[in-house]
Amino acid sequence: MTSLEHLNSVGKSTDCHTSLAYDSLDMREEFRIWLANGNASLHSSSEILSSMDQISEYALNQKITTEAFWEYTHPLAFISIFKKLLGDKKLYSTDRKTYKIFISAGKLYQRFLKDNPFSSKRFEAVSEAKEVESAAVSIPLSQEVIDPENVIAWLITQPNTNGSLYLENVVRQYMRALRSAPAKLELSDGLDDRNVFKYHTVEELTACWDKFKAAPNYKQVNRSTSGMFSAGMSCLLRYLQNLSKPAVENEGINKSDLVQLIENYGLEYKDKRDSGGAIWVIGGRELNNIMINLSNLGFHFKYKRGGGRSSNYRDAWWSKEADLHLAKDNSKNCTDRALDPAVILKLTEVLSARFSNGYRLDSPIERKRLETYFEKDVGIRFLLSDEELERYISVCGITYKGKIYAVSPETLDRIKLLVDDYFSLGSRVIFYEEFYIKNESWLFENSVVSEGMLTDIFREIFPKLLFTQTYFGHSNASIFTVIESEILRVWGEEILLTYEQLAERLIYIPISRIKQILGQNGDFIWNSVGVYSHISQIQISDEEREAIRKVAESSCTARGYVSIADLPFGEIRERNYMLSETAIHNAIYQICLLDKFDKRGKIVTRKGDVIDAQDIINNYCRNIDSCSLDELLDFEKELTGEVHRWMPMEAGNSNMVRVDKDNYVADRFVDFNTDLIDEAIDMFVSDDYLPLKAFTTFSAFPDCGYTWNLFLLESYCRRFSNKYRFDALSVNSRNAGAVIQSNCNMDYIEIMIDAVANADVPLKNIDVGNFLFNKGFTGRRSTAKANEIINKAKIKREKTS
Repeated sequence: MTSLEHLNSVGKSTDCHTSLAYDSLDMREEFRIWLANGNASLHSSSEILSSMDQISEYALNQKITTEAFWEYTHPLAFISIFKKLLGDKKLYSTDRKTYKIFISAGKLYQRFLKDNPFSSKRFEAVSEAKEVESAAVSIPLSQEVIDPENVIAWLITQPNTNGSLYLENVVRQYMRALRSAPAKLELSDGLDDRNVFKYHTVEELTACWDKFKAAPNYKQVNRSTSGMFSAGMSCLLRYLQNLSKPAVENEGINKSDLVQLIENYGLEYKDKRDSGGAIWVIGGRELNNIMINLSNLGFHFKYKRGGGRSSNYRDAWWSKEADLHLAKDNSKNCTDRALDPAVILKLTEVLSARFSNGYRLDSPIERKRLETYFEKDVGIRFLLSDEELERYISVCGITYKGKIYAVSPETLDRIKLLVDDYFSLGSRVIFYEEFYIKNESWLFENSVVSEGMLTDIFREIFPKLLFTQTYFGHSNASIFTVIESEILRVWGEEILLTYEQLAERLIYIPISRIKQILGQNGDFIWNSVGVYSHISQIQISDEEREAIRKVAESSCTARGYVSIADLPFGEIRERNYMLSETAIHNAIYQICLLDKFDKRGKIVTRKGDVIDAQDIINNYCRNIDSCSLDELLDFEKELTGEVHRWMPMEAGNSNMVRVDKDNYVADRFVDFNTDLIDEAIDMFVSDDYLPLKAFTTFSAFPDCGYTWNLFLLESYCRRFSNKYRFDALSVNSRNAGAVIQSNCNMDYIEIMIDAVANADVPLKNIDVGNFLFNKGFTGRRSTAKANEIINKAKIKREKTS
C-alpha cells in the first residue's frame, strides 16, 4: 500500500463511525447534491458524474489506483491519482471529450472533499499516514538492500528544484545509472561491493559517494550518463534523509495548513495575515508548478513581478485569507482575477508546442494564432485583454529579443543539474559560449535558441552567482586571472600538458582562451607545439640559480649581453629531462633572471639596456675565420630567437668574403689584385653599370686563391674594388644586382629606370617585371617599385624622343 493509499484509509477510519458518507455510493450522491447546489459551472452534473465514473473504471483497469474514486475521502490522496491521470497520454488519446470534462470534474471533487466536514482534519491524517508509512518502510531497511522501486515510488511524489514532481521515466534513468555507473569507476581503495542500495543511513551513503568522487575517472563516468549518476546519488541521499526524519517533524504542530505546505516545499515566505496583510512566497515563475499544486489544494496565489515591501521587492506570489479558497464567482472581469497557475500551465504547453521559435510580443497576428491554438489544444476559449494576456505570457517563459520562449521546467532542471555538477567538482567559472556549444543540440531543441538567451536563464536560475560579460560562477575576476587560476587548479603534478588535455579538464572554458593564456603568461613554459609546462614543475636548485645570475652579471658587464646558451646549466637538463632545450632556456630565464634581466630570443641583457643584434652578428663575423651561410642563420636564430635572412647575410657581406653560395671566409684568406681585377671588369662594363649576371666568363680574372664565381665577384665589388661598387634592391643569393662605376651618381632605382627606358620593352607591369628579372636586376618577376619605374621610364623616353 502506498503512502497516499495509507492517507486515504486513515482519513476514512477517522470518521467512519460518525458518517455514512464514506460509503462509495453515498459519496457519489453527496457529490451530486453538492454539484446541484450551484457548484457545477462549465459542465452539467450528469456529465461530471459520468466522466468521474468512466475515468474511475479506466484507472482501476490500468491499475493506476486500487480503489474507485468514490472511496477517496481525503483531498491529498485523490490529488495524487488525479495528477497521474492528467499525464496519461493513452487516456487523452482514447477519449478526449471525457478527458477534458474530467479536468474540471477532478478539480470540483477536490473542492468537494475539502469543503466537507469529514476532511477537516486532513493534516492529522497526513501525519498519521506518514508515521505508518515510515514505520512500514524503515523496519526492513536496516537489514536488507533498498528496493529501487521504493525509491521511485517515493520520489515521484516529491517536488524537484523547479517545484514540479519528478517524472517517473527520469527517476528510472537515475536508478539505472546508480546500478551501472559505480562499476566503471577506477577506485584505489578496493571498494569491492559498489551497490549503493545496500546503505541505509545518510552517513554511509555520503561516505560511499566521497569515495566515488575521489576516483580519477568520476567526472568522465558521470558525464557519460549525462549527469544521471550524480543526480541519482542526490535523490537516493534525499530518500534516506526522509526516512531518517523523526515523526515529530511531520506533525505540523501549531502551524496552519498552508504554512505547513509551504515549509514542506522548503520555500521562503513572509506571513503578514495576522496584521491584515498577505502571505508572500518568495520566488519567480520557477514556482509555477508549486503554485498549481497549492491551487489544487484550494490555496490561490497571485504572481507579482518585483514583489512588494514584504518580499524586499523580489519576485513573489501572494495571497490573502479571502483568496485561500477556490473562486466560485467566474463572472468577474479578467483584469480583476489573480494569475491562475492552471492557465499559466496550459499557456506554457501551447507556447512550447506551437511557438518553438518564440511568441512575438505586441503582435496582433501572434495573438490571433495563440487564441486559435489554445482553443484547439485545450478546448477552451480564453477572453483576455491585451494587458491581461501580456501578464500571463510574461510568466510563461523566457523573454529574449522581443519574444517569449516557453522553456520547460525539465530543461531548466537539466541546465541546473549540469552546472551544479560541474561546480561540485571544484570548477569556478563557466563560459556562456562554451556551455552553449557543448550542449547546443538539446538546448536548441528545447527552445533555448542562443547563447544570449542561455545567459539570461543562467541569471534567473543562479541569482547568487557572479556574472560577467563572458562567464559566470564563483568569481568575477579578469579573464586572464580566472583562467590562469582554473588551469593551475587542474594542472596537478603533471610536468607537461597539451591544449587538449587542459580543455578536457576545463570543458566549459574555450580552448582558444586556454591557448591565449598559456601563450601570454610567462609562468607557463612553451615546450613544443601545443605542449606546455609550468615553473612550479621545474626543478632548479638555489645554488644553480645563484651561479646563473653571477655569470649573467659578469658577461653583461664585459660585453653588454650574454647568450642564454652560455650560462652554466649544472644538472638542470638531467633533472628536467622531459623538457625541450627551448623550455629549459625559458624556464631558466623565468626562474633565475626575470627580476633583473631582459631577454630577446637567446640574448640576455640588463633591464633597460639596448643591444643591437646586427652589431653582435657583425662582431661575430669579424672574429671568425670562416663559416657557412647556414651557420650565420643559426647564430642569428640563437641570438634573437627568429630568422631574418637579411641580417646575417648583411653581416657576412659587410665583414667577410663570400666565396660561393654557401660559404664565407675572413678577408685574409683571399688575395685580391685590385688593379688586374678592375682591368678584367673593364672588359665587360662599357656603360655606367652592368647586371652581375652579364659576367659569363672569368678567364681574364687573376687567381685570388678561390675559383671565381658571381658571389666572389659581388664581394669584391662591394668592398675591395677601386673603380666599381655593387648594389641591389636587397641582399640575396640569386646574383640579382649590378656592378656600377664608382663615379656613377645614380642609385639602384634610377639604374633600373634607366635600363627600362633604354630597352625596347612595353611599359606594362608584367613586361617590365619580366625584363628586370631576365636581365638580373631583380630576383623576382614582380617588384613593389614597378609603377614608379614605369612612370619615370616613360618620362625619360619622352625627353629623349
